[in-house]
Amino acid sequence: MAENLRKAAKVLNLKSHVCGVQKTSTQKLYTATDLEGHIGGDGRLYIIDLSRTFPPEAPHPSAPRSYLFRLLRPEFVKTYQKRLCPDAISSFIKHDKDITEHNQEIYEATEYLLAHIIPVVSRLLSSKVFKCHKDGTLQSFQLSLCVWLHQQGINCRMMGLVRTRDLNKAEHQDAQDALLVEMCARVIKNKIRLLLRQTSKQFKIPVEEPYREVVTKLLNLVFTNGPKSLEFWNTEIKSGLLIQFASALTEQEMKQGSIFSIKHQVAHYVVREERKGVSVDGRYLILVRLQQMLGLQFRRQFMNYMQKWFNKNRQLNEVSDEPFQTENVKGIGQRVKHINIIDYAQGYIYKQRGQSYFREDNEASSKYFKKALQKFERALESNPHDKEILRNCAEITTALHGYADAQHQKIAAGPDDPWVQRVETYLKRALEVDQQDPETLFQYAQFLRYWRHEMDFAENYYLQALEIQPNYLNCIREYGNMLSSVRLDDEAAQSFYKRAKELKLKIEGDL
Repeated sequence: MAENLRKAAKVLNLKSHVCGVQKTSTQKLYTATDLEGHIGGDGRLYIIDLSRTFPPEAPHPSAPRSYLFRLLRPEFVKTYQKRLCPDAISSFIKHDKDITEHNQEIYEATEYLLAHIIPVVSRLLSSKVFKCHKDGTLQSFQLSLCVWLHQQGINCRMMGLVRTRDLNKAEHQDAQDALLVEMCARVIKNKIRLLLRQTSKQFKIPVEEPYREVVTKLLNLVFTNGPKSLEFWNTEIKSGLLIQFASALTEQEMKQGSIFSIKHQVAHYVVREERKGVSVDGRYLILVRLQQMLGLQFRRQFMNYMQKWFNKNRQLNEVSDEPFQTENVKGIGQRVKHINIIDYAQGYIYKQRGQSYFREDNEASSKYFKKALQKFERALESNPHDKEILRNCAEITTALHGYADAQHQKIAAGPDDPWVQRVETYLKRALEVDQQDPETLFQYAQFLRYWRHEMDFAENYYLQALEIQPNYLNCIREYGNMLSSVRLDDEAAQSFYKRAKELKLKIEGDL
């Protein structure tokens, strides 16, 4: 167990340290003290209580015990210049002779994150938002903004700092607004959850109607136009922003006081919805995020209605009708934070169902593929660097957008098509994680061949995959097909076909 944890700590960039409440019973560990190791009934090793796997941020004087729950992102820790102690700042290491060094390194790492990483991420975000706005993929990026921040090693609670560091110029306004929309969605989500908890204490019977009424009432207060809603935004939502996110508002916005309208700022953030050629504003994006985070389920076509309602009702000072009715809320699901294996398993099941309907029922196939993509995207939120999930996202996106609806024939796709860029992003991210993974290399070769039509690059990736895994049957077949149809080299193709046939017979014989 100790040796396995030592190896894991090296990969995660965690520092060994001495733990123990009593000086006479200390132990050298590579993990947080409260992690537990067990030998299962099957003889295998298991570890549990992984909540404090990574080191803490340096605590603010106003929250001295935040080291227990405000942790540094794994993406930041793994790339930091020094190994960091997961039990730093705590009393668990009070008998470690290097306690001062452990703690000081946490303060230095936190300062490096705040002073160097966050300003860089702010500028990267501005460039990313500009590019997405230009190619029509901003809505998709907006709804996965937290995944992108996690990739950069930034916790979502630091969005305010990202927003107000180096983003004060007019050319960065869209990036500022993108962060403001996400922060507002999270504040509203927490207010809804608080109301749902209060309602559960009041009503002891297991019926959904009281909860639907509570959700409907708050959604109308948030999204309906008029002075009452504006006041709610400028008091309740504003205070929530300042409490949940450090430096959520810029100095200029704070100086404006009540003159600065958060709701107006959100409504002025307009993005073009890819593929449909229509525009949506920040209010609609917040509603979609609330669906994702709270598991809200609306009646069929209701979101299309709300999209039109927002576009029609842009005069926020004028009183409007209330668009939300209790009958529109089909259900309130549970959103539980868990390891991504659950979302991955559900995504895989939906993917299999989508494939089973692929050539028989295109509508059913698309429905399951969309559900699968949603699950895989959610799994990426907790682990943005999972190459297998990234490959699945690329495969499903291609299935959804890359084939004609009826004939399932490959159709022309330009390099600027949003879905093509999205697939390539998934695959490039997977290759960044592991450049020697034959499955990712093969999948990227297929993408380059069929959708980018870049045959030389595709051939290079086929050969890389086969160099790493010479008996990769699908890769051998596809490369043989390419040699025949693209290179017109039937002699070379036949050698690969022969090899593929031999491998298939061997595999069937082993079975």
